[in-house]
Amino acid sequence: MISSQQPQSTDSHSSSLLSKTILVIDDDEMIREAMIGLLRSLGYTSLAVATTEESIPILTSQPIAAVLVDHLPVGQDGFAAAKELRQQAEKYDPEAQLQIIGMTGSMAIEDKKAYDLDGHLIKPFSADQLREVLEKKNPATRDKP
Repeated sequence: MISSQQPQSTDSHSSSLLSKTILVIDDDEMIREAMIGLLRSLGYTSLAVATTEESIPILTSQPIAAVLVDHLPVGQDGFAAAKELRQQAEKYDPEAQLQIIGMTGSMAIEDKKAYDLDGHLIKPFSADQLREVLEKKNPATRDKP
């Protein structure tokens, strides 16, 4: 697991996610490391794991505001796991409203609702695109199914 603590921020960035942890799920170690660095540069605290299975102990033991999940971690369908990720987060906090953002390098995501995603990013993406999708829908305002 790779982790990053939130740096001291001096900008006026007011996202409610800044005080919460973002979890990255991607089977590519270089992508995980890059995402941790990118999130840190945006002021976020983050953790990164290679598989959705590795994410479960994290989701059930601490508050996670958002998950950035790769479409196809090795041997899995990361997007299909979205519902399970939400259920695991609710074991820690029954009121959790986990924001799940899909990441893919090979296809556009036509139907986010079918995957229960709150947003998506096409790799490669910029820091501005990442910030925009994280701030687009605050997990606290997401309607529960």
